[in-house]
Amino acid sequence: MEQVCLSESEHQAELEDSIIAWQDKYDRLYESHKRVQKVNQGLEDKLLKLVDRNTAERAQLTSDVATLSVRLAQANFNISKLQREIERYKTDINLAIQLLQCKPDSFVPQKISSLPIDIQSKVSSYIRVDTNSHSDSEGSITGVGITTTTAYKVLPANDSPPRETCPFPPTAMVYSMRGLGKC
Repeated sequence: MEQVCLSESEHQAELEDSIIAWQDKYDRLYESHKRVQKVNQGLEDKLLKLVDRNTAERAQLTSDVATLSVRLAQANFNISKLQREIERYKTDINLAIQLLQCKPDSFVPQKISSLPIDIQSKVSSYIRVDTNSHSDSEGSITGVGITTTTAYKVLPANDSPPRETCPFPPTAMVYSMRGLGKC
């Protein structure tokens, strides 16, 4: 019985040593688990911040793309509108050239001062003369009696008068239409 008791006490000591070893392993694993949880929490917070920032950037980029798409559509519309106006002006110029070639003596150059006041304002809105930068000797006299220089400003086409009131914008205001049927 003593021997059994001694063997049991040795066995109990071994079990206690084993329990202490397992308890130590458990404590170390528990501490490692806590550290890993803290690291994971920090990484998760960083990841959520990145997701929020990327979501905000994506929303901003989507907004920018929408804005730029609208601006691109407007620019394309303006381009097509300007191309139509260019074609219209080309046909007007070709018609004016044909009229001039048909009977050039029928078209008498006029001075702006001899035109009616409303037409004078329209003509001067089309031609902006820069007299401050050049002298009269450098300029040339046009058919309307204005000294022009190489620096003048042509206003955009949307400032032009409506087609009904002025079928040939520059030529109808500048040239007389007398004797048109004698071609």
